[in-house]
Amino acid sequence: MYSKFKGLGHGVHLVLYSPDKQYLENHFELSSAGRMCLIEEGYDIIKEASHMFESPQNHPAGFTDIKIIGESDEEIHTWPEDDSIQFHISTCRGPNSGWIAAKYFTRLMAPRQGAYFFSGSIPTRREYAAEAVDSIKSGFFPDVEEFYSAIDGYVEKCYYEMQKRLSL
Repeated sequence: MYSKFKGLGHGVHLVLYSPDKQYLENHFELSSAGRMCLIEEGYDIIKEASHMFESPQNHPAGFTDIKIIGESDEEIHTWPEDDSIQFHISTCRGPNSGWIAAKYFTRLMAPRQGAYFFSGSIPTRREYAAEAVDSIKSGFFPDVEEFYSAIDGYVEKCYYEMQKRLSL
């Protein structure tokens, strides 16, 4: 994998609170949702793996789903005991990549108690670490509609980058 962005990858990380129960309980559905999000942003899925964690004393067990994509990876992890799902995508496509998949995933999960995010550049070379620190954005939105409004600018930039890349 070759990054066109001088030693900087990009990552988007979400934690969604009180998502639709079908995704906490049906791991096939959750894995399918992650796949759909990647396809929506035009990622090539190379390989998939998942793991169901053991449940102590009949408590709900966490589940992790990983997809290796042509530009890096996507991970989803559930915390049924905390009624939350984590979504993370890393990519070397560009500084706004991952947001289309992240918004699509959030819409599918339909979190009722809000969303937390952080995103930014991932310095693959030491000399870009300071630049990466300056790129970090984060926020918590108890109302998911506020979350969508807050990230719409990132999503638009992501669509713009995607169209530009497809026209080359």
